[in-house]
Amino acid sequence: MLLWFSETQQETIQSAIINKTKLDKMTVSKALKKLTLENLVEREEYTEDTRVTLVSLTKKGQVLIKKLMPIIEKIDQYFSGISRNKQFLVISCLNELVLKNNE
Repeated sequence: MLLWFSETQQETIQSAIINKTKLDKMTVSKALKKLTLENLVEREEYTEDTRVTLVSLTKKGQVLIKKLMPIIEKIDQYFSGISRNKQFLVISCLNELVLKNNE
């Protein structure tokens, strides 16, 4: 999820993260709560619409992204060598692990 911020380089709304990642609302909410507790992201209500939550990286989160990017780029190289079906299978398994971890 932190990768979302590395791409946008700005604060964004929580619903955009849900749409981009294709994760369900509860999973994103729990993950953001955990990232907030770890001081990696900040969340705040949008003043013009209190149903909207703005999310942005903290300095600590930015430092972590810089450390993770080489690892993620390497993973992307591995994924580019396998079929879309196998990529989907791996991502589905990882999503299931995330959901179990958030229970």
